[in-house]
Amino acid sequence: MSAKLMQANSSLSARNLFAIDYLKTHTPTVAEFKEIYDALDKATIKKYTALSQAKKAEAKLAKSKA
Repeated sequence: MSAKLMQANSSLSARNLFAIDYLKTHTPTVAEFKEIYDALDKATIKKYTALSQAKKAEAKLAKSKA
């Protein structure tokens, strides 16, 4: 039985946004990705957290205008 490969989804979480970028050039399993994400430096986590917050705010604004 092979381990399941990591797949990104439509979530705007920092973890998923990092996965979208990371999976462009890598094919880790879910367990490998967890280790990679957990080992990220604070600056990278901060970057994706800020991106997540910005995208969530954009989505909320777009929803309120609809």
